[in-house]
Amino acid sequence: MRAILERDAAGQGGDDPYAHELGDFWTSCMDEARAEDRAPLTRELARIAAVRDARTLARAVARLQQLGGAPLFSVQVEPDFKDATRDDLFVWQGGLGLPDRDYYFDDPSKPDARKAEVRVAYRAHVAAMLVLAGEKEAQAKKDAATVLAIETRLAEVSVKNVDLRDPSNQYHWLERDWLKKEAAAFAWDDWLAEIGRPDVKALNVGQTGFAKGLGAVVRSTPLSDLRTYLRWWTLHTTARLLDARIVAENFRYTQALGGARELPPRWKRCVREIDRTMPEALAVPFVREVLGADGKARALDEVKHILAATRASLEQLAWMDEPTRRAALQKLDAIATKIGYPDAWRSYDALEMGPGSYFDAATRALAFEFRRQMAKVDKPVDRGEWDTSPPTVDVWYRPSQNDITFPAGILQPPYFGGHATRAMEYGALGPLMGHEITHGFDDEGRKFDGAGNNRDWWTASIAAGFEQRADCLRDQFSGYVVLGGMHLNGKLTAGENIADLGGLKAAWKAFEAARAERPDPTPYAVPEDQQFFVAYAQSWCRNIRDEQLHTMVSTDEHAPPAFRVDGVLSNTPEFAQAFACKPESRMVNAKRCEVW
Repeated sequence: MRAILERDAAGQGGDDPYAHELGDFWTSCMDEARAEDRAPLTRELARIAAVRDARTLARAVARLQQLGGAPLFSVQVEPDFKDATRDDLFVWQGGLGLPDRDYYFDDPSKPDARKAEVRVAYRAHVAAMLVLAGEKEAQAKKDAATVLAIETRLAEVSVKNVDLRDPSNQYHWLERDWLKKEAAAFAWDDWLAEIGRPDVKALNVGQTGFAKGLGAVVRSTPLSDLRTYLRWWTLHTTARLLDARIVAENFRYTQALGGARELPPRWKRCVREIDRTMPEALAVPFVREVLGADGKARALDEVKHILAATRASLEQLAWMDEPTRRAALQKLDAIATKIGYPDAWRSYDALEMGPGSYFDAATRALAFEFRRQMAKVDKPVDRGEWDTSPPTVDVWYRPSQNDITFPAGILQPPYFGGHATRAMEYGALGPLMGHEITHGFDDEGRKFDGAGNNRDWWTASIAAGFEQRADCLRDQFSGYVVLGGMHLNGKLTAGENIADLGGLKAAWKAFEAARAERPDPTPYAVPEDQQFFVAYAQSWCRNIRDEQLHTMVSTDEHAPPAFRVDGVLSNTPEFAQAFACKPESRMVNAKRCEVW
């Protein structure tokens, strides 16, 4: 990606679409001297200083949301939970600078000194950033306390991350007037006008309790304190685009959360920003060079085998009754598969880049994407659209669209291609494919039907049987301990653990079917069965510092990688057979869990 951008900046992008715009963006980002200019920050802070009433407050909040921030609350555009053919405007809880609402409180029943340390570091960070923005140190400390107080009140009315797995805590289709009544202190009409959708009559209020609490916070907080809060959120939202001292302080705080020792080099930060804001412009030359049509076809063949294996499992599942099985098979058959890159590329014709500062280039691109999202509201869903850039090293499933996506970024070694044998590919990439398919049937995904609508298609007795089997995994993972006493959250990670286990099972069955059709001629000293499981384990190799591990266990719905290996394989008889594990082995779960 760096090589592509350097080529574009040198005017050697050839016929690649948007090569000139990408080159301009890269050049502006790499200009460190120009990034020291404080004029863009001064301009943004002047917007906050001009906030004088509820109306200008709402417009200032909307401006920061256009730049990717979430002051007071966040805004999204997603398919309607009850009618997945239409995109809705979602108002979602937000406004917090700490990783999760629980970081704002001390729980006497579960003391966590680490969260208290992070809270202290956060308050010091807010003060340090305000000093860098021009405040006196004494005032900055007072203002940091104000910010923390406002965010704590927002945290108090926020839904816990475990409870957000329930779609009923994510969807409330309400008239615009409901917000104007229940959260009247916030000027919703002005906010909607500023985000470009003054015409919206109804929207999804994700968490109604939070929305009411937000109104109370705005009503009872002096306007001067709200300006302080927005000054902080201006810095928090744009820090990565500003001068070296602010970038360094921002990184210093991320060290407290993740433990990283060095700020990534500027070129890498520039690549990430451009990939974030102009993803499909950069992706066109990227996918041509790293994947191509042949790689896409090979990956599609593998996912077809995984889908077939999942179907076979559903057909044979003893605990599922026939009505639920038929519905499950219909949902499976309706899953749409996206491999490598979109069939139709996104247009950036309306984005004017040109020469200028990095801040201006990035904020223009961010505002362009925000406007594109807002234009989708109340329109038919484009089922061919991608949510994340094709170079991304990740995979995902969307319940509201019932689709699975495998970008070109992950269709690379060690997951796919290179010198890997078929056993290695099925062991590394196959479980990820199976994982995303299984998400359609995990504790959250199972509550959406094949069309992507939030609908209960399970018979009551079978739903209870599912929960009982899911509880086995919840209990298993809650028993794992890290960092000298911190337990994993089996309820929070349940969906990912179910998908990991189901995905590995599907990948193994698909691998067995594939090698029965056509043996792999590649000679290798290690038996194929062991290759498969070693590739699976190696695909999860990570280096994680203690700070990041604590944050992950506290907030992430994914278990730490080591447990995604041992926790899953210990429930897999084929693994035990491949490595001749004895029944008393640590890698054999005495109380074997199986959902799918």
